[in-house]
Amino acid sequence: HHSRTSNSTGAEVVLYHLPREGSCKKTHILKLNRTGKFALNV
Repeated sequence: HHSRTSNSTGAEVVLYHLPREGSCKKTHILKLNRTGKFALNV
């Protein structure tokens, strides 16, 4: 969970692909219209 700016609306979940060799790559961003506490099951 990342908060980019103080005026952003809601949270976002960022998924990264982490290969054994090479650099990590951002693959998906799930933007949620939620603030405060919440649960996420993976």
